[in-house]
Amino acid sequence: MSLTTHSNSTVEIANLSTQDNFFDTSDTGEGYTLSQATLKLVSLNHNLHLDGRTIVSDGNLSIGTTATGTEIVFGTAATAAFKIDGTGRLDILSGKLLINGDDGDSGQVLTTDGLGNISWTTPATAQYAFANFSVTGQTTLQASSTSETVEFEAGSGISITTNSSSNPKKITIANSNTAANAFSTFAVAANGGSASGSGSVADSETDTLTLVAGNNITLTSDPNNDQITIASSGSGSGSQNLFRNISSANQTTISATSTSDTLAIESSADPSGIITRDGNVEITTDSSQRKVTLKAKIPITHSHSGKMPVVTSDGSTSGVPLKNHFIPVTTTATVNGGGSTVGMSTRAVEVLQSDGSTLQRMIMPPSTNNQTLIFTATQSDGSSTTKELDMGE
Repeated sequence: MSLTTHSNSTVEIANLSTQDNFFDTSDTGEGYTLSQATLKLVSLNHNLHLDGRTIVSDGNLSIGTTATGTEIVFGTAATAAFKIDGTGRLDILSGKLLINGDDGDSGQVLTTDGLGNISWTTPATAQYAFANFSVTGQTTLQASSTSETVEFEAGSGISITTNSSSNPKKITIANSNTAANAFSTFAVAANGGSASGSGSVADSETDTLTLVAGNNITLTSDPNNDQITIASSGSGSGSQNLFRNISSANQTTISATSTSDTLAIESSADPSGIITRDGNVEITTDSSQRKVTLKAKIPITHSHSGKMPVVTSDGSTSGVPLKNHFIPVTTTATVNGGGSTVGMSTRAVEVLQSDGSTLQRMIMPPSTNNQTLIFTATQSDGSSTTKELDMGE
């Protein structure tokens, strides 16, 4: 087939000498005129207009190839400018790009506004930034892009505020709870009473101090009114000076078990149980009965309440009364009431004679040191025994 030429030497589709404002149909005369096409191809519903420098369709226009691995190349001045390769990639062969006639400034990059519009943009100056945020015991937060955002979330009792107008920008993290005046340590002091142990220290913000009721103390809590009542459960005013314990050497200590407990003090009426008579008082205690017993350990030869202690034939104890006895003695000293006779004081034992009715006083001689009286008695076996009576009274 021979080459077919369609020519038109007078008009073109484009009304201007350049193609810059080809689609501008304003009154300035710019734009295009399809009737001035050199060639018009008519199909079913659309027309394609061509001339020496313009191709215009009044419908959708598709330019492409059907063979695998083929390319579409665009160029100017007999030089390829860009191409679409067989994989569909756009290759800018010239290495040059204009965005709406603007080739941008040095260092600028192409950015999109998210709506499909692209423009030249100067990127932010490179800065040092943390790619990871880590918290002990928690999963590390790792940025997945240069525009990733880390969000600070306020927990209970925490407030977070930002100040975007300050320089530098600020994030303020504060405790939003009102701090209460509280004691972290509770200590005890005697102050006239008794106290022991070191201070009780709170181990956490939710630690609990427990009050324990001791002897004769009642604790009552009132959670509705936030009150704890401490009261004495014992009788009495509780302000008396009292002995709680009664002790004696080598004896069991007697302790009161209540504020109304009673201590019994008794005397022994049985001197037979006294083994050692040293002139002292024997004290014995009974903690189970809370009783103190006092026993006089007066020597058997000592005048005890005007009696001389004896043990009868049946083993029982008794006492022979010691009577005051006065012996008349002549003196040259002045005598009350006149005369020259005075009574010399001593002791006498009254004994009942064998007739069962006659009492006879027996006076006793003094010892060699004149400090005791000598009493001589005949025992059941016929032998005699001598005792010294210490007239301590």
